This record gives sequence, C-alpha cells and structure tokens, in this order.
Amino acid sequence: IHDEIIAYFNLPISPEFAILVNGDWGSGKTFFIKKLIQQYSDSLGEIKSSTLYISLYGIDKVSDINFEIFRQLHPVLGSKPAVFAINLLKSSLKLSFNVDSNSDGKQDSNINVSSSDLNIIETLSNVKGKILIFDDLERCSIAPKILLGYINKFVEHQGLKVVVVANEKELYRNEPQLRTDYIETKEKVIGKTLTVMPDTDEALSSFITEIIDVYSTTVNQSKFLTESISNIKEVFSVGGYNN
Repeated sequence: IHDEIIAYFNLPISPEFAILVNGDWGSGKTFFIKKLIQQYSDSLGEIKSSTLYISLYGIDKVSDINFEIFRQLHPVLGSKPAVFAINLLKSSLKLSFNVDSNSDGKQDSNINVSSSDLNIIETLSNVKGKILIFDDLERCSIAPKILLGYINKFVEHQGLKVVVVANEKELYRNEPQLRTDYIETKEKVIGKTLTVMPDTDEALSSFITEIIDVYSTTVNQSKFLTESISNIKEVFSVGGYNN
C-alpha cells in the first residue's frame, strides 16, 4: 500500500481519480497514513509540506472543510485569536462598517455587508500543487454521496491527487440506499481501493517500546514483554477483534 500511494504521489500528471485507503476501525489506517505523509515530506526535503491532512471527524458542513483547508494554507490565521475572529465573522448575519470619508472624525455613511457575500474561504484558498488527505470519511455527518461529490471537484476539476481514508463498512451500515448512492458516486471518484490490515508485529514493537520508554521498566520486565510476543499475538488472534 505504501508503494502504491507513493507511486501515485509521484505521477507527473494527475490520473484524475482518488485513492481510497479502507480498513476496519483500529486497523492502523490513520497511523499508517500519517507516517507515510511524514516520510514523503522528508524525502522531498521540504520545509512546508506538500500534503494537507484533513480529518472529517464530526464535520457536518462543507464550509467547515473549506475553512480547515484555508487554516492549513495560512498558518498565521490558524492561531487561536485569529480563529476566534474568523469564526465570529462567519457567524455574523450582518457586518456594519462606519465610514468617515473626509477624516473629520464624524460618521459620513454606514455600509452593511451580508456574511454570505464574504466568501473568504473559497476566495483565498489555493490548493494548487497540494496533495489532499481526507481521513475519517465514515465519521463525517455529511452524506457520503455529497462528500465524494465535493472531493471530486479537487480530483476532476483541479487535477489534484487525493487520498481518502475510511472504514467503508460503517458508511452505510443498515442503510441500503446510502450504500447504493455511495457505490455509484465512488465509481466516478475513486480509481483504486487499498485495504489496510493490522500490522501486529509493528504495533507490538511500538507498544513495547513506548512502555519501556514511558514507564521506565526494568530489564527483566522488558525481557519478559519481548519474550511474550508470540503469546500476546496468539491471544490477540483468538480475541478476533482485528484491531
């Protein structure tokens, strides 16, 4: 999967389709994709990453996705005071400006502007040349069909490379119509689906290293954990959780 995605990133011309990284909850999709993004950025030797990672967890409006992209493209505006100010701006139904045209200290006119006219996000966001990573597709409150239609604008109309990370099974659980809508839209947007399986050996190695580093385990404890790996893996397998 790593090699497939890196090859996709390195294509000189966008194939005009996105890649889906699918997997059960807890299978390590997010860990894997974040590690891959970091390795890719390091290989380019870039100070500013060419990838934008957007978690869709809890998002219920497309405008919020736009704002997250905007925030990452303009880090200065990502500070807490700036985010507060912009959120205030977004929530305002009307903005009122007093105008002193002749600088005499007196109000000469008043201008009212609807916030709908201030489409800051779409005006200032420039994702040209970026690779977009959308994670937690199934945890987004926007209908999958609408969400994929939104993503398709980047893929088809802007020629960007996009990776979508999701647990497909949870997208349409117990909702047949959602499944039909999703599959029809997916065929237009997703060109390749790659399924992540839990990497038990790497996960165990990472967990044991963390335990040793954080909890300052003794040599005997560390040795016991390392020697118990086969037993741990057997118990994990019997559990059947696959995460």
